[in-house]
Amino acid sequence: TQWDASRWGSTGPQAFKDNVVKLFDKLQGYKIPHIVWVVAPPVSQHLKKGFLLPALEFLATFLPFYVLEANSYVAKLCRARGVACLDFHYHLRFLCGSRDFDGTHWNTAVVRYATNVLLTFLSF
Repeated sequence: TQWDASRWGSTGPQAFKDNVVKLFDKLQGYKIPHIVWVVAPPVSQHLKKGFLLPALEFLATFLPFYVLEANSYVAKLCRARGVACLDFHYHLRFLCGSRDFDGTHWNTAVVRYATNVLLTFLSF
């Protein structure tokens, strides 16, 4: 989600929505017994240089909101299509101070917590 929004510029949110619908349509054609969509975790407004293309650095301020909008859209789509949805944004929203120095990655304690949340979700 963060990658998509940061590479497509101002058209990123709509392009993401269009592509997610196409993906869900394709997945319906396969006989996959159980699909779990993991929603993107919160995004920092203070990303270190290198992640965003220089021409799109202005998006750093808007990126957290683009990701939140995309997460909400996908969660509703999952509900409508009967796909299980794990909301990492919800589970990690109060752990934003535990990001790595680059503003994108998370420290090992949060990764262990997220892994625990995922495995617990899959066990039900």
